[in-house]
Amino acid sequence: VDVNAKFKMSRWPQIEREFPKHFRIATVMMKQPATLSEIAEQSGATLGDVIDFVNGYRAIGFVETDAPVTEGAASRDTGRGAILSRLKNPFSSGT
Repeated sequence: VDVNAKFKMSRWPQIEREFPKHFRIATVMMKQPATLSEIAEQSGATLGDVIDFVNGYRAIGFVETDAPVTEGAASRDTGRGAILSRLKNPFSSGT
């Protein structure tokens, strides 16, 4: 995750009441794009918690960012696609 990039929630996530910290992070991220440190400061969460939250929700498409997609991220997505295709058809040769 690029710590200088700005992140924003694209839609409200399903957050359980047992996780008020996540609710506060999501609330800050719904308002406007912000850096990870700005989100942490405004939500009262630690930077580590914000990074974990952003990584998790970004992986499922709930977080938008102004950071350009890097070549490493593209190859990582290709790997995930390969894994998902193997899960869909576990008996294929993988070629």
